[in-house]
Amino acid sequence: MKKLFIILFLSAVSFSFGNPTTEPHLDIYYFHATHRCPTCLKIEANAKKTIETYFSDKVLNNTIIIHMLNFEEPENATLFNKFELYSSSLVLNAVDKNGKETVLNLTDFAFTNAYDEEKFIVDFKSAITTQLELIK
Repeated sequence: MKKLFIILFLSAVSFSFGNPTTEPHLDIYYFHATHRCPTCLKIEANAKKTIETYFSDKVLNNTIIIHMLNFEEPENATLFNKFELYSSSLVLNAVDKNGKETVLNLTDFAFTNAYDEEKFIVDFKSAITTQLELIK
């Protein structure tokens, strides 16, 4: 299982730096700082666990593209500012076949529920499923 996640994660990260796809897809952004607190690390772990458990097929076929980005790095500033963020953040961005974007900022949810892993996973899975419906 660990090998599968590593393959999925590396596959997804490689897409973060390539050309954006024009196919309908869901971008999952986790913006973090260089130095992270335990809560930020827990959010990342919960997000990865949810994606690995329920959406690995969607990552492999590029329906879901994962972006783990340090918002303090200059090359990520434009994207970070696009979503009007100010600190570590979890954002879902559904892009339909016409290029229309529907952004769902889950930052407050993520920080509120970071230490309730079960609730985080159930609700994050639901949010991802809802966003995926927007790109069908």
